[in-house]
Amino acid sequence: MTDVIPLLGLRARRGCLRKPSAAAWFARGHAAEIAGDVVRARHAYGRSVATDPLHRESNTNLGRLLHADGDAVAAEGYYRMALLGHRREASSWFNLGVALHDQERHAEAIAAYEEAVTLDPALAGAHFNLALLLDGRPDVGSQRAALRHLAAYRRLAR
Repeated sequence: MTDVIPLLGLRARRGCLRKPSAAAWFARGHAAEIAGDVVRARHAYGRSVATDPLHRESNTNLGRLLHADGDAVAAEGYYRMALLGHRREASSWFNLGVALHDQERHAEAIAAYEEAVTLDPALAGAHFNLALLLDGRPDVGSQRAALRHLAAYRRLAR
């Protein structure tokens, strides 16, 4: 099927003039990342987020790539965007916790990790990171919670 482009008088195949969707940009980013082209992947994930600011997977992957480059502050923003439309995603809470942890914002990291294990009690990494952070607190309640999370991590890591 063809359409006429009114101003130019050209014929184009139907659908050829549509901009790629957020999902299509995500797929391009994922393929680029698998191929090892991080620059192209970052660009495609960015276009996906520009198309749909709440696209969870693109926000997560873009945050992860930035975080791997050492930019925990920028990663945090993308992880928070991933959570805006998907509050029940344990992995997104875990990613946010890691970004906050790396920024030494421990109280916020603890809250993010706790939300992650509430949503997914089998998330071993969140239990381990909670044990680390809680162990550094002087109160007895935190010490007990650290031991509980360490035990959960050991049970899950078998």
